[in-house]
Amino acid sequence: ASRPAKWIDLSLPAGRGAGAGASRRVAASGDFRQAGAMASMCGLGEMLGAASCLPGSKSVKGNAGSVAKKEKDAASQAISFLIVIAVARTLVTKWLLSGDREFSYPVFYSAVSCIATVAAIIVICILGGFDLHMLQKRHLASFTWVAVLTALDMGATNIAVESISVALQQTIKASLPVMVVLLEMTTMGKRYSKYVYLSLIPLTVGPILAAAGSSGVDFDLGGALWMVVAVIASAVKSVKLHSSIHTLRDDMGKLSFLLWLELSTLVVLLPWSLINGEISSLQNWPYIDSVSNWTIVVAVSLLGGLRAFATTQVLRYSDPISLASANVIVQMSTIVGSIIMFHTEMTTFLILGTVVSLGGFAAFTIAKISSMPRHVTDGTALIVDPDEATVMDEEGDGYGAGSLAEGKALVDKLGSKEMYLGGFAAKEYGVERFWSGFGPASEITFAEGEATKESRPRMYTTIIRILIIFHGISGIMYLMWISQNVTGALGDVVGPMFLIAEFASFIMRLTCFTQYWTKVNKAVCPLHELSPEFPEAEWPMVQFCVTHYKEPVGETYPTLKNLLEMDYPPEKLEINILDDGYFDRREGSWVPSESGRDMTTMVRTALESYARGSGISEFTWEAENTVRPETAEAGSLVIEFKHQFLPTVRQIARRRGAVSHFKGGNLNNAIFNVLNDERFQFFAFLDCDMVPTHDFLQLSLPLFLEYKDEQWQPDWVTGMSQAPQKFSNVASNGTDDPLAQVQDFYWRRTMMHLDKWGAVHYYGTNVLFFRPALEDTLGWQYGVLSEDTPTGSNLVELGWKAVYLDQDIAAGLCKDNVEETLIQRKRWAMGNVMWELLTSPFGRFITTEEFQNPPFWDRQCEHYAQAKANAWAACDEDADGNGPAAETMGNTTRSVPRQNPNPDDNPEMNIEGATPLSNFFVPDTGLEKRQERMRNHLVSTMRIFSYAHVKHSNQVA
Repeated sequence: ASRPAKWIDLSLPAGRGAGAGASRRVAASGDFRQAGAMASMCGLGEMLGAASCLPGSKSVKGNAGSVAKKEKDAASQAISFLIVIAVARTLVTKWLLSGDREFSYPVFYSAVSCIATVAAIIVICILGGFDLHMLQKRHLASFTWVAVLTALDMGATNIAVESISVALQQTIKASLPVMVVLLEMTTMGKRYSKYVYLSLIPLTVGPILAAAGSSGVDFDLGGALWMVVAVIASAVKSVKLHSSIHTLRDDMGKLSFLLWLELSTLVVLLPWSLINGEISSLQNWPYIDSVSNWTIVVAVSLLGGLRAFATTQVLRYSDPISLASANVIVQMSTIVGSIIMFHTEMTTFLILGTVVSLGGFAAFTIAKISSMPRHVTDGTALIVDPDEATVMDEEGDGYGAGSLAEGKALVDKLGSKEMYLGGFAAKEYGVERFWSGFGPASEITFAEGEATKESRPRMYTTIIRILIIFHGISGIMYLMWISQNVTGALGDVVGPMFLIAEFASFIMRLTCFTQYWTKVNKAVCPLHELSPEFPEAEWPMVQFCVTHYKEPVGETYPTLKNLLEMDYPPEKLEINILDDGYFDRREGSWVPSESGRDMTTMVRTALESYARGSGISEFTWEAENTVRPETAEAGSLVIEFKHQFLPTVRQIARRRGAVSHFKGGNLNNAIFNVLNDERFQFFAFLDCDMVPTHDFLQLSLPLFLEYKDEQWQPDWVTGMSQAPQKFSNVASNGTDDPLAQVQDFYWRRTMMHLDKWGAVHYYGTNVLFFRPALEDTLGWQYGVLSEDTPTGSNLVELGWKAVYLDQDIAAGLCKDNVEETLIQRKRWAMGNVMWELLTSPFGRFITTEEFQNPPFWDRQCEHYAQAKANAWAACDEDADGNGPAAETMGNTTRSVPRQNPNPDDNPEMNIEGATPLSNFFVPDTGLEKRQERMRNHLVSTMRIFSYAHVKHSNQVA
C-alpha cells in the first residue's frame, strides 16, 4: 500500500518533445518528493535513440498496441486451449470407459481422478513454493455438502458417459440452466426476463428428442437417469452452496481448497465404488497388470484438473462472456467428435434434439448475459460446467482483482490520457504488494515495534520433510542394492566408478534437499508505516551503487531514472555509477573511453531534464587509494553532480592496474576508497540494467531494524537483505525461457527456505548491505571470478544474517542468446571451481602459489579465525561468569569521516560535520547474537550444505 500522494502541477519546458508546454501532474509522496520527482526524460530520448516518453508519442502508442496484441493473443490461446482440453477430456473418458480398454469402472475411475489431482497439487505446491492450509473445524459442515454433491456429480457423469452416447449425454448436460433457474425461482424467489424463460424451452425439449432418437446401442435408461442426477447435483451445488464454496476458497486459498475438496470427494467415491462392486470386479480387468494401461488411466483422469486450469486462464485473459461462448463451442465440438469417433448412429430425432439443445443453450447464454450488470453480484451461476465452480471469482463474473479484463474496463472508463497522467502514481505506488502466507498488504496489521511478520506453512513443511527422509532412506537402499553386483554387471573398472558417481550424486542431492527442511513466509512493514513512527529526519543515508562495464549506456538510463524517483528523501540518497569501463589504458596512461564519456553525457542530460534549468553543480575530484590500494593503481576520478532537490549522483571511474580483481575490485574501491564515510551505513547494489521499483528502500530497510530504547535502530545482526532477480525480457520458466534464465526455483523458492537460517545467498544485485557487515568481511572476495556468492558466505560465517525479501523490487535484462548465456554460465562455473580450490585443503596440491594467496587472503583467514575464537571464548566466559569476551580484531577498512574534495571551490559541499550522526546510529549491540550464531551448529551446517551445493552444482547448470 502506498502513502498518500500530493500532486504538484508543473509545466514542461518549451521544446521538450511532443508535449512541449503541456501541464502535467507529478506524484510526490511526502514532503521530499518535490520538483526532483519529474518523470519526463523527453530531451534524453533522441540522444539515446530511445522513444519519447510523452503520452502523445508514437512509442507509447506502439507499446500500448503491442501489449494489447499480446493480451489478445493470450486470450485466443487460452480459449483454444480450453476447447481442446474440454473436448478431449469427454471423448477420451468415453474411449477409456467403454472403448478398447474396457475400463468399465466409472465410479472407481472418478476416485482415481481425485487421487491423481491430489498428487499433482502436491507436486505443484512443492515446485512452486505455494502454501497449503489445513481444513478447519468451522469448514467441516460446508465441506461435507460440497464433497457429497461433487462426488455425486462426478460419479453419475462418468456412469452416463460409459452407458449412453456422448451426444445424448451432452444434450442432457445442456439442461443444467433449467435446473438452476427452477431452483432459484422456488428457493430464492428470483425472477428473470422473458427471454431467459423462453430459452429454457429448447433446453427441456432437446434432451427428450435426443433420447427418443437414440438407438438401442447408444441408449440406456439408467445411464440417462444418472446424467439427470448429475445435472441436479451440479445445480444444487451452484445455487445453494455457491457462496459457501467461494468463502471456503477465499479462506483457504484455491490450491488448498481444491486439495481438500478432492480428498473429501475421495472419501465418498471409494465406499461408493466398493458398494457397487467395482473394486471387487477390478481384478477381472484384462490389463490390471499392465503399467502402461494404468498410466493411461491416470493420465486421462488428470484431464479434469487440466480443464479447471484452462478455465482459470480464460478468465485471466478474457471475460465470462468468452467463457460461456467457449462452452457452447465445446459442446458442439464434443458432439460432432463423438459421432465421428464412436460411429454413433444418426437419426432424425437425435440430430434435431442435439441442434435444439445447443441452440437453446446459446440463447440462454445470450439472454442471461444481456440481463446482467457489468459485475454480477447476485451469486448467479452463469457457468455450466462443474469444473469451473472452484475457479470463478466471488462475484461469479470472473473478474479478479487486477485481471486484464478489469484493466481494460478501467482504461475504457478513464481514457488513455488520464490513465497515463495518473498512472505515474497508480502504477508505481497504487499496486498493492502481496505477501506469500499473509495475503495483500492492506490486510496485514503490524504491532507496535514490529517491522516484520513470519509464518511457517506447517503442512507444506511436513510434506517436504517426509520426502527428504524418504529420499535419504531410499537412496541408501539403492546404493546398497547396486553395490552387491556392480562389478559383475559393469566390470572391475567401470563398476566401482559408477558406484562412486552414484554415491557422490546421492550426497549432493542430500545436501541440496536439506536446504528445504524449513520454510519461512515473511511480510515486511514499509518504512513509512512503522509504528511507533520512524521520523524521516532519522532515516539513514543510503548509497546506491550501480556497477557498469562498457554495457550500452541506454541500459543504465532506466535504472538512473527510477533511482532519482525513489521513494526516499533525496538528501538522504546518493547514487553512484561505478563505471569500470571509463578508462582505457594506453601506453601506461589512462584515457577516457567513448563509453565513459557517453555515460557522463547521459547522467548530465538526465539531471538537467529533471532540474528543468534550475542549475546542476558539476565538479570532479580525485579519490586516493590509501585504504585498498590493490583496487585502483592510480586512484579514481569522481565526477559529481548535485542539485538542491535531487539525490547526489556520482560517476566513479577507477584507474585499474594489470590485475583489476574484476567486479569485486570495482566494488571494494568504491566502498573503501571513495565512499569511506561513517555517515554512509547502508549500501544498495544493482547491476546497470536492474531497474528498481520506487519502494525498494521502503521494503528493504525495515529488515535491518528493531525497536529498542524507544527508537528504531539497526539490530546489528542483519547484514544483508537479498531480493529475487526478475527479468523484463523473459516472463517465466517456460517456452519463452528455453535457456532457463529465470531460475525461479533457486532465486525464489530456495531462498525462502534459507531465510529461516539467515543464510540467504548473495547473487550480486537487488541487495542492501549494512556497512559494518561489509567491513567485518573485509569486503568482496578476491581470487575468484564470481565474487558475490563467496562474499555472502563469508558474511554468514561471521554470524551476520543474510535475509530474504520475497518481493520483486527490481527488474533487469537477461542474456538473450545462447552464446552470451553460455559465457555467463561458464564464468559462474569457473568462479565456483576457483572458490572450491581456494577454500579446500586439497586445492593447494593442484594450484599455484599465486592463486593460493590473493590479496587480503592471509588477513581474511586470520580475522575469521580470531572472530570464531572470540565467539567460543565468549561462550566459555559466560559459563564461568567472567564477563564478556575479547573484542573482535580490528581492521583498517573501518570508515572514517570523508573530507571535502574541493573545499575552496565548493564550500557548500563540505560535508564534514554538515549532517551529524543521528540517534539512529547506536554502538554495536549485536555482537553477542552474532557470536551465538557462529556457535550454532545448525546454522553452520546449513550454511556449509547450501554453499557446498552451489560450489558443485553450477558446473552442471
